[in-house]
Amino acid sequence: MKTSEQINEIATALAKAQAVIHNPAKDKLNPHFKAKYADLASGLDCIRPALSAHGIAFVQVTGLDGDSVVLQTRLIHASGQWIESLYPVSKIMDHQKMAAALTYSKRQALFSLVGVCGDDDLDGEDSLDVRPAGRDRPVQPPVERQESDESVNYYVNQSLKKIAAFPDVPAMKAWWSAEDIVRRELEILNGSPEYSTLFEAFKSRGLALSSAASSERAA
Repeated sequence: MKTSEQINEIATALAKAQAVIHNPAKDKLNPHFKAKYADLASGLDCIRPALSAHGIAFVQVTGLDGDSVVLQTRLIHASGQWIESLYPVSKIMDHQKMAAALTYSKRQALFSLVGVCGDDDLDGEDSLDVRPAGRDRPVQPPVERQESDESVNYYVNQSLKKIAAFPDVPAMKAWWSAEDIVRRELEILNGSPEYSTLFEAFKSRGLALSSAASSERAA
């Protein structure tokens, strides 16, 4: 964390803001850990009014560190004092995957800086216990998403139904372009079979609709 030379005024203002900031509703599901979390939009609805009321603005901008993207989050007080943090986003990759990683990073960085809890507490989960062997328990393997994960399967099945029911290509494109954190997370996972299933179904349905539209125009 970096700060301006003096932080007495921003510290006082931030303390007052934190007294009224409430944790956002955890209404999204992370299929990898079967845990609920608050998305960036709901977090901003809780954070912005409290910070603004006490003379604090925030900015989030990206920069490069070698071949990696980093996110700079800065709280700026009306006095000119500031507090900032740096958060690693990812290696440089295609824009769609980068957008998903950046959304996640913005949420984690801002929530941490203002003291908001936006995720379920997983500290006590056995699957996250990686203490060395010989200290109460054996080493557990890193947490990985299981293909049989019911929440992932449910999401994929519901999405496949939506894809099959789309009446035209514009409706399909509008749905696919809309931010969907679960689908973006599945895409980020290298070789995710669930994302491949969704993408292939989307592509096939699009081709079928396009072909049908062309036939109607020819007739």
